[in-house]
Amino acid sequence: MEKERLYIPYGIGIEKEYIIGFGKKEIKHFFVGLLCTALIAVLAYLIGQHIAAPVIILMAGAGGSYMTTRKETYSQSVVEIVQTIIRYRRSQQKFLYKY
Repeated sequence: MEKERLYIPYGIGIEKEYIIGFGKKEIKHFFVGLLCTALIAVLAYLIGQHIAAPVIILMAGAGGSYMTTRKETYSQSVVEIVQTIIRYRRSQQKFLYKY
């Protein structure tokens, strides 16, 4: 009897990606992160009146937003992983027993 091999394709995307690791959903998450970062930078400028803090906040926010929304080789971004964990935790039922 001859062994049959199972072929599992790897790295095939379901959605169209505009940039490697960035589809429509990831770009939307990225711009939401940039908007939140911009608001924080404006608040930092209004409080401190120095231009250095908002520039650093914008650079760090843009880099952090990029890193958390980009899909990796396992086809999920950090944002999607966190959403999946939250959805799983909410779906779990807790049964409290009384003795």
